[in-house]
Amino acid sequence: MLNDMKYLLLRGKTYWYKRNIPKVLNSVLDGFYHRESLSTFDLEVAKKKRDALVIADDDYWDELKAGGIVIEHAQLYDKAVARAKNMRLQYVTADKMADDMNVQELLDRIASLENAVSTGAKISAVATIGSVDVPAHKMSDLLKLYSDKIMAHDLTKKNEAQQRRWQTSHERYVRNFISVCGDVAIENITRMDGLNLKDYFADRIIDTDKSKRITAGAANREIGTLAVMYKRYHKYFGIEMPLNPFGDLKFKEGRYKKRDHFEIEWLKELLTKPELTAGLNIDARVILFCMVETGMRPIEICNIDFDNIIIDNGCPRVIIEPREGYELKTENSQRILPLVGVSALAFTKLRDGNENRYIGKPNNFSGACNKFFRKNGLYEREGQSVYSMRHTFKNRMIIAGIDTELRDHFMGHAGDRPEYGIGGSIEHRYDLLEGMRIEFEANLFDD
Repeated sequence: MLNDMKYLLLRGKTYWYKRNIPKVLNSVLDGFYHRESLSTFDLEVAKKKRDALVIADDDYWDELKAGGIVIEHAQLYDKAVARAKNMRLQYVTADKMADDMNVQELLDRIASLENAVSTGAKISAVATIGSVDVPAHKMSDLLKLYSDKIMAHDLTKKNEAQQRRWQTSHERYVRNFISVCGDVAIENITRMDGLNLKDYFADRIIDTDKSKRITAGAANREIGTLAVMYKRYHKYFGIEMPLNPFGDLKFKEGRYKKRDHFEIEWLKELLTKPELTAGLNIDARVILFCMVETGMRPIEICNIDFDNIIIDNGCPRVIIEPREGYELKTENSQRILPLVGVSALAFTKLRDGNENRYIGKPNNFSGACNKFFRKNGLYEREGQSVYSMRHTFKNRMIIAGIDTELRDHFMGHAGDRPEYGIGGSIEHRYDLLEGMRIEFEANLFDD
């Protein structure tokens, strides 16, 4: 494994790749080192580009020193694409060159080919003339290609738990397709395969066995994701995409089932009777009460940057924003929330207390909290969950007369109206939430 900064050079705000050329090749390559801009200020992106150039350089220099080698078709294609990037060329298969390139571009390719031939660099020759076709990847190959290459940069924005959920769901989507249509080559997937997959989900939507039954929404997500994977695969490899076999296959979804909320009187009782939640572990209690006056999603609280919890400087607030290794659910999820009442104290406990066991583990928090509430009869009716706390917060804002646009902002939702500076100052927003806060007992947090 390469050292973090090996072959990397930061010039101004841009990373460069700089590597010494083997001495025996200095005269052949007319230089002492390979240097080029990686065109990024992001270290993680620079590392990935650096790694690709290292592979391409190693292959190129090995070929110059020892001659050609026999490699598998898929390997040869990957090496040719990497070498083309190294030569600052776009890899184009030979059958498309005549249609896609003008005369000057073809002449430049011929000049590059002559140089590759004269030096005996097989990979460079392949990269120049596009003599290797795109490999016939099967569906069983798609997930690794998708995660390791096509979506590699996007996945760096997710934390470990988000990556694990992404991997698990995409594995299931590919596995279901193969179980229905077989492990076919991606280029051989037809509209009939898409229709067969839809039939498979149609049967599961009406299945009497609850363990096999899924909702129309879940089926649509799965088919829609496969459509995106198919499209991105073609775009990545520069293949002209035919009609997407997974396109326009959505099921009509039933009427949206509104998430249930807690009644305000019930919430007042919960906050003034510490004995009701005393049996819930303190880490879960802290996160639960963080939700009460903010309406934040559990995943947002469990992944908050502690530096973004500002209690002691002016108006107490929490800043919800993406960062390296963690992405938000939507762009609208980025927001600043004033902290009042029990949530102000809960966020102080979260920031200043011992390490909370649910940091980075929102599902574990929800599971523990829901189990405790069910076991102790704390839910008012069927259909409620810890997430109901978020919808209770929204209902309370409606009752308090907070306008729609500001409610959407507080909830991290996309509104229908354009933003022209939402809700005034943080102090004004603080006053709005302070006006609807619920009294609480401070010993809610006693161990």
